[in-house]
Amino acid sequence: MPLFLYFLVKKIFHKKKLAVLSALSLGFLPWYLYSLLMGQCSWRGGSYFHYFSPDFLAFEGNWAVPYFGMMGHVNFILLLIGLGYFLSQKHRPKEYLFFLWLLAAPIFNAGLMIIPLAFFIAYGITKIINLLTGSRVNELIKKTMFLFLVIFYLFDFVYFLDLYFVHMP
Repeated sequence: MPLFLYFLVKKIFHKKKLAVLSALSLGFLPWYLYSLLMGQCSWRGGSYFHYFSPDFLAFEGNWAVPYFGMMGHVNFILLLIGLGYFLSQKHRPKEYLFFLWLLAAPIFNAGLMIIPLAFFIAYGITKIINLLTGSRVNELIKKTMFLFLVIFYLFDFVYFLDLYFVHMP
């Protein structure tokens, strides 16, 4: 599935960096890792708006790993940044595919949300990288912000692994 997302983003947006980050962010979403480890991802019913709530996405979710949403805390913040930047800019009509996909996914199957969520997380990461590579920001601040981003991302991932392998069984 990450390769599919890579080629889809590259075809629509013609940006290789965004396509690579989309595929990588899909591969590191705890939701996706859980479905690979267990062979499936179970969903309990909920209303349409439940699938977009911070509780479902970042804090509790509807699955076996306690205290961890479908994407985790850092990915949720990156999702908000990515959605905010995406919706604040004008795009060609075909570039709204991922946004429409995200809105339609809970109607059919909430598991379909994973690809557009990974795209918007990657979009948020690219916007942060573009902000950090701007010439107006001090070099020390750039490195510090990048380091914090990496540390928080790794902490969130290790926290998921701890919950999954230590606290869940």
